[in-house]
Amino acid sequence: MKSIVEKNGIRILAGGLVFLLAATVSCVRPSAPARITIVGTNDIHGVLWPVAAFWRETPDPPPVGGFAALSYYVNRVREERENVIVLDAGDFFQGTPEGNLSLGMIPLAAMNRIGYDALALGNHEFDFGVEPVVELAAAADFPFLAANLKVVDPALPDFFRDYAIIEAEGVRILVIGVITPNLFYVTEPDLTGLLSVGEVERAVSRVMEETAGEWEVCVVLSHIGFEGDRELAAAVEGIDFIVGGHSHTGLTEPVAVGSTLITQTFGRNTTVSVLTFGFCRREGSVTTVDYELIELDYAEGTRDPEMEAFLEEATAEIRARMDVEIARAAEGLNRGRDLKSSPLGSFVADAIREAAGADLAFQNRAGVRADLPAGAVTRRRVFEISPFENTAVAAELTGAELAELIGHLFRREGYAHDFSDGVLITVDPDSTGADRIVEISWEGRPLRPDRRYRVATNSFLAASLSRRLPPDRAVEFKDTGIPVRRALERSIGARPEFSYEFKPRVRGLNEEPGGESIMEPIEIAPERGVY
Repeated sequence: MKSIVEKNGIRILAGGLVFLLAATVSCVRPSAPARITIVGTNDIHGVLWPVAAFWRETPDPPPVGGFAALSYYVNRVREERENVIVLDAGDFFQGTPEGNLSLGMIPLAAMNRIGYDALALGNHEFDFGVEPVVELAAAADFPFLAANLKVVDPALPDFFRDYAIIEAEGVRILVIGVITPNLFYVTEPDLTGLLSVGEVERAVSRVMEETAGEWEVCVVLSHIGFEGDRELAAAVEGIDFIVGGHSHTGLTEPVAVGSTLITQTFGRNTTVSVLTFGFCRREGSVTTVDYELIELDYAEGTRDPEMEAFLEEATAEIRARMDVEIARAAEGLNRGRDLKSSPLGSFVADAIREAAGADLAFQNRAGVRADLPAGAVTRRRVFEISPFENTAVAAELTGAELAELIGHLFRREGYAHDFSDGVLITVDPDSTGADRIVEISWEGRPLRPDRRYRVATNSFLAASLSRRLPPDRAVEFKDTGIPVRRALERSIGARPEFSYEFKPRVRGLNEEPGGESIMEPIEIAPERGVY
C-alpha cells in the first residue's frame, strides 16, 4: 500500500523526499543555488474530468485528477515557487470521447491554458495519422519534441523539434524529447514514407553533443517506458533527470540509475511528479533534489473554476452524445492480470466474432482499456473500454495455420490475449512462450489441421501481426468495416439488463474446470509497446 500523507491540504504519495546527490557540492552565498521545479505529467489520454484513483488498494477509490484539479495545483506551485517548468511525456489526448472526437484540440486547449513548456510526442498522438498532429503542433503554445523521430515526407512541415532549451533563474535546461522506437508497431496508421524512427540512445547522445556549452542541466522527456528509461540512463552519461511516460509507472520515489533520476506518474491526469532541484552556479552542478508524487485532489477549493467552466462549455455537445445509458449491467466484468482468460476481454472477443461472422476471435488484453462496473452502461463507458478506432477483421485459416498463429500470440512474454466462446487452450504454466500450449480445442474438439476456420480480431492487432510475422507466415485479414466499439454497443444494448456468462478459455494443465487459476499473474508490459 502506498503511503499517503497530507501537507497543506495536498495529498502526497510518499513524503517530500530529499535526495543528496553523490556529487553534492558546497554552494554558499554569494553563490546560493538556484531552485527550479519541474512539474511532470504523462499519459493523460484525454482525461479531462476526475477518475478513480485506480492504484489505491481499496474497493472504492475516490475520484481524483482532471484538468481543473491540475490547473489549480500548478497555479498554486507557481504562487509558492519562482521557477516552475511544466512538461508532459506524451499520449496526451487519445482515450476519451473528448480527446478523440476533437482530435486532441480540447485537451490541448486545456494544456495551453495551464501554460505547459514542452511535450514529448507519444505513440498515440499518431493514432489518427500525421496530419492531426501537425495541426495540434501549430495550435500549441509550446513545442512538441522527439529527437529520434524524423520527417521523411517532403510534403510535411517540421512540426516537432529535437529539443528545447529553457532558461530559469539564469540556468539553461536542455529538454530532449524521445518517442518509443516501436512506434511503427504500436500505431495502426501506416507511417511508412512519412516518418522514420531511430535509436533513443544515439539520438540523445547526438543532441547533447551538438548543444554542448549551451546548457547546464539535461532533462530527457521520454515516452519509451520505465524499463527503457533505465536502459537510457545506464547507456548515456550526463542526463540529470528523465521525466518519463508510456508505461504508466507511478514512482513514489525517483529511481536513480547512476547519476540520473527517473520520475513518472500513474497517468490519466491523476497525479503529477514534482521535482525541485538546486543548481550551484559556482560549481556548475545539481545539488539537492526534492521529489514528490502528488495526487490531484478534486474537491471544493482544489480545482480551478475558470478551467472547469471552459471544460463544461467545450465538451457540452460531446457529453450529450456520450452520457447516454444503453443498458444496465447486473454485475461487473474485469480485464484480469494473468494468462487465464478474463471476463471482459472474452466478451470483447465474442463481440468481434459475432460482428465478423467468424468461428472464433481473439483480442489483445492491453487493448481493453477499462473495466465494466455493475450498473448503468453508457456510450462513454463503452468508449473507455475500447477507445481506439479499431474495426473487426477476419481471415480464413486452416487449423494448422491457426495453431501457429496462436502460438505466436503466446510466444511474446508479458502479453496476454483473450479468446471467444468455444475456444479452450490448455497450457503448461511451467513452460514458456509457445511451448506453454498443450492443446487447442474448438467446440469441444481439437483443432483439425486441414479444416478451414474463419478467424477474427481487431484491425490494430492484425496490422501488428502482419509487421511481426515472417512474410511467408503473414495472414491476410479482411476488414469488415464494423468498429469494435459499435460491436460492443450492439452486444450490450441487445440486452437492456446486461449479463454475461463467462467461461474460461485458457486453463492450466491439470486445472479443474471452473477452479482457481494455477498460473502466476503476469504484468502486462506497457514499456514494450502496448500502451
